[in-house]
Amino acid sequence: MLRDAYPYYLANKAIQANTDLEVTDKYTGKVATRVAQADAAAIHAAIDRQIAEGASRFPPLPAQGRA
Repeated sequence: MLRDAYPYYLANKAIQANTDLEVTDKYTGKVATRVAQADAAAIHAAIDRQIAEGASRFPPLPAQGRA
């Protein structure tokens, strides 16, 4: 059974932001659950954290891997 609301995760921490994004059941048309949606500030915080940790954790893909 689905819960009433679900958080999103930022830096391994659950964040229960706004729960305005309703997920509807395509068969009944009723709201099945609500999920948290990151705002611009949260997205920027995630990008800043990744930059601070360093992108070197993930080596670049070779050309055949990017294709």
